[in-house]
Parts: sequence; structure tokens; C-alpha cells
Amino acid sequence: MKINETRVSRLVDYVHGVLKKQDGKTLYLEFRPEIEAVTPQEVFEILYRVWSSGTSHEDILSVLDKVINVFYHALSNYNWPKPEPGTFIDLMLRENEAMNAKMDQVKAVLKQGKTLDNRDKLLAALTPLLEFDAHYLKKENILFPVMEQRMARFEGVAIMWALHGATRTSLKRVMQMLTEATAPEQEINAELGQLFFNMIGLDQKESLILYPCASEALDPDTFKAMTHQSFEYGFPYLDPQTLPEPVFADGLGAPNPTPTFHGLEINTGTGTLSADQLVLILDALPVDMTYVDENDKVRYFSRPKDRFFPRSAAIIGRDVRYCHPPESVEKVLEIVQAFKEGRQDTASFWIDLRGRKVLIQYFALRTPGDSADDPPTYHGVLEVSQDITDIQKMEGQRRLLSWEG
Repeated sequence: MKINETRVSRLVDYVHGVLKKQDGKTLYLEFRPEIEAVTPQEVFEILYRVWSSGTSHEDILSVLDKVINVFYHALSNYNWPKPEPGTFIDLMLRENEAMNAKMDQVKAVLKQGKTLDNRDKLLAALTPLLEFDAHYLKKENILFPVMEQRMARFEGVAIMWALHGATRTSLKRVMQMLTEATAPEQEINAELGQLFFNMIGLDQKESLILYPCASEALDPDTFKAMTHQSFEYGFPYLDPQTLPEPVFADGLGAPNPTPTFHGLEINTGTGTLSADQLVLILDALPVDMTYVDENDKVRYFSRPKDRFFPRSAAIIGRDVRYCHPPESVEKVLEIVQAFKEGRQDTASFWIDLRGRKVLIQYFALRTPGDSADDPPTYHGVLEVSQDITDIQKMEGQRRLLSWEG
């Protein structure tokens, strides 16, 4: 995973030149030797340094495709160890191949022209793309945190997370346009073009940069754990008969490993519980809970029957800054800082998600000081998400037992 320091430094200057909108041909000629030799690892390092210098994710995204296109020849010719069948990267590559086949079905409808007249066919072809979100979730919750922990340069994967958000938004928007049939055909076609650009562009960035870097940075045992964790999310479009057996030796990477506590008991002040009883209680609550400690590291998440926001074991120890898409990080950090300074104790949001109303609350965790003069000690944040759709519908009273609803 060695990088050429001189080449990286030079290409950081190249990207800054692109950001300043300097003449593209002049830049290319000046940096041509470095451009033609750049490696996937160096691309990560370049983008990480540009970001670390104070350039926003938005500004980097505005030139990212232009930069990748210039690097394309070197990256496409880079020789990296291809994954063994049934391993994490192999499955992710196969999902991309299947996604491209789904996109071809959309193209086949578009070639017929008359987008609005064929909107039912287009919706039928586009709907399976919703399933591909599991692919992005596995990157966000399994691959990204593991890479971030391995090397500082991989903190730049947050840029790709932002592209996931743009792709999700584009798919949702174009399906809404086709469903309502109120937007001009030209506008719908433009949104379809953006969707294609986003999805195919992500595939290219994964194949040219992300997966070669991951293959070089991570060991087989890590990939084995990542593959096991993937079963919690699923494998879009892949035949179950072609998937590896979800055998979890010693709980390694299992989506729902069995906790072991060796008789540990906890005196809560209102009773004594074994650790296993405490876990059973926490997981039985109809809420998602995630605990971030005083150092902003994820320490725990509950496993309720139905989760709204996927979690995997790979996020344990991850900095909270990297657990959210770039567009929402600033708000999360604002909440954490207000809790640390004692200015606020709670924060609440509610959103519409998959046809349900979800309440998301943040609670500051503190213990009182030893005396009235000592300030409370901050111990982190508890995030709690709850489906309140049915609660909002409640009227009157129910005083008799009913097993329905």
C-alpha cells in the first residue's frame, strides 16, 4: 500500500487547480506524468489531503467526476488482486453487474421514446432499483467503518456516502415524477439521465478505486467477518443458491452474535439483573438505540425486532462524525457539542420513512458531581428512534385486553 509521495503532492496541486477552474488542458500537460501513473491508493490519499486542507465535500464532489475521468486510463490499467468467489468484494461486484442489467431494462423502455406514455413500463423497470439500496448500506455500515479504522486516508469515503444520498434522492424524485405525471417530459428525462449518471458513476468509482484499495488494505479474516455481517442487509438481485453459507464460527461477524457474560450481575439501584437479562430487556424495547461515548465513539447499539436504521458490528469504535452522511454531520456535531457544554439535554426530530412516522431523539448522558459545586460529568449521547405511526392514531381509551392491533 505504498504511495509515491512526490506524485501525491503533485496531484494534490492538480486537484486544487481543477477546483480553481484553471485551464484543463494546461493542467493536464503540466501533470501528465503523474496522472498517467496514479494508483487507487494514491487517489484516496489525494482526496483526503484536499479535504483535510479545508475543501468541503460539496466542492470536491463538484470536480470529482472530472478528476476521475482524467485518472481513468491509469486506474483502469491498475493490476489488483481480484477477489475469490463468494467473498465480500466478489459479491459487491456481482451486485453491480446485476444492477447494470436492471439499468439496461430501463434503457430498453427509454429507447421506445414517449417517456410519459410509457411511464407504467418505466416505473415497473425502475422499482427493482430500490432494492439496490442494500448495496449502499453495506458500504456505509460495513466496508467504510472498517477502512476508516485501517488508515486515515480512507476517511475520504464520506465523499462516496454523499453520492449515495444523491442517488437515492434522484431515484425517489424520478419515480415521483412518473407517478404524478405532472412534470414536463423533458424534465423527467433530465432526472433519468442524472440517475443513470449517479448509479453508473458509483459503479465505476467502486471498481476503479474503492475495491482495489479495500483488497490491498484488508485481510481475509476481516473480509470473512464483513461477508457474514452482509446477511443482515441482503444481496440485491443475487441468486441465493450462489451465496456463501452464513456459518458464523465463534460468532465472528454474525449479524446477531450471542452475547456471553459469564454470570455478570448488575445492581441498578432498583434491582439486580444479569447482563443477559439486561440485553434481553434492551432488545425487547420497540426502539432503536445507539450509544456514543464521551469521546464521540460508537460503543453500543440495540437489536430490536425491526430496525429503521441498519447497524452492523463494524461501526463499534467508529467516530460519530463518520456514521452520518456529510450533509447531516454538521447538525449531529452541533447536538453533541451542545450536550458536552451542558447547554442542552435533548434534541428531537421526526421524519417520514417507508410510509411510517419515525421519531428520532438524542439524550445527553450525565452523572451528577460529587457536590453541588461540581458540574455533572458528561458520558455521551443516546440516540433513540421509534415508530410513532400507530401511537399518533390512538384515540379514546383501551381498558380491556385485546390481542389485535
